Amino acid sequence: MIENMQPGRELDKIIRIKLFGDITGNWTWLESWGHNWIKDNSERGVWFELPQYSTTWEGMRLVVEEMQQRGWDFKLEAMGLNVWVAEFGTAGSMGESSAPHATCLATLLALCEEDTND
Repeated sequence: MIENMQPGRELDKIIRIKLFGDITGNWTWLESWGHNWIKDNSERGVWFELPQYSTTWEGMRLVVEEMQQRGWDFKLEAMGLNVWVAEFGTAGSMGESSAPHATCLATLLALCEEDTND
């Protein structure tokens, strides 16, 4: 269940696939380094690390920008000491101890609603 997902590289990978699209056709996952690195499948082989969507404000910004480009309204509230509540539209809100984590979970809720409405 979405609300049980913890912040970190596994959640970052799920966000990458669900929000930005799977990479398996043109890229290869390289998880042996403990991070989610990907490499393109060209001869040159360019590598890069997946943004840390669920643990950094910069990663969260990328998620919010993509969701807003899709037409979702975003709301983020600090609800006291170490409690952040994130919401996209009316898809439901998620409260967590960090804003990036709450935002990623709210993103998955919204994407599930999007899939249901299609």
